[in-house]
Amino acid sequence: TAVSFDVELATKSGEAVPPGAAPYAEAFLTPIHIAQDTGTGTEMAPGRYRIGPVSFDASGMWTVTLHVFGACSDNVPQSPHAHLTWLLQVP
Repeated sequence: TAVSFDVELATKSGEAVPPGAAPYAEAFLTPIHIAQDTGTGTEMAPGRYRIGPVSFDASGMWTVTLHVFGACSDNVPQSPHAHLTWLLQVP
């Protein structure tokens, strides 16, 4: 099944995230079973994005990672690059 994720991004201080976060998702069931279709991030409003569709083609516990500002370096202290990872049980 394919799903989309609606996310609202904010800074640590609660301010809206500037445009251009270009969020995207990665998903895998096992290290060799990777979701083939993870869609794209579409900005719905400032700081609000819809990411998908993400296709989960098998049952099990999937690992999903959301990346924002993926083109920015992780090595700069003020970099807006961030990611969030969670587990998703697919029946």
